[in-house]
This record gives sequence, structure tokens and C-alpha cells, in this order.
Amino acid sequence: MRGPIKLLTDAWEVFTSNTKLFLGIYLVPAVLSFLFVILFETGSSEEEMFSSVTGGLLFVAFVISMMVVNVMMGIAMMKAVSDPAGSTVK
Repeated sequence: MRGPIKLLTDAWEVFTSNTKLFLGIYLVPAVLSFLFVILFETGSSEEEMFSSVTGGLLFVAFVISMMVVNVMMGIAMMKAVSDPAGSTVK
């Protein structure tokens, strides 16, 4: 059984040899979240946004879509860790 230092060293090697792949997978949900924040911060105030049905539905749709995207990102990360050579950001 490998010790914790060996595990961390191996994990660091996998990350540094595939940095673009892992950052590419991570950036998809990060960019979507950033765009959502920009969209709602430039709009009306939070009270006005959530008092309307459209604002509330838009928020719920975003939360559900981000859940799906984050689950897909987790699956993509597991695949990328297990087979970095055969994985792409797409």
C-alpha cells in the first residue's frame, strides 16, 4: 500500500503532466457561473429579480443546469484521471 506522500506525489505528477486537460474540464462550470453572476449583477436588484416569476424560474433553471454540468464535470475528471491520454475536454 502506498503512503500518503507517495499518493500526493503521484497525483501531482498526473496533474502537472495533464494541466491543460484538468483546467479545461474545470473551466466550463466556472465560466458558466461567472456569466450567471455577471448577468444577474448587471440586472435589477435581487429583490426585484426574485419577486418576479420569470426571475425565479430563471434562477431555478440555472441551478438545475449547474447541477447537471457539475455532475458531468465530476465524471469527466474521473475519466481524465483514470485515462489522461484518452481524454479530452470535449
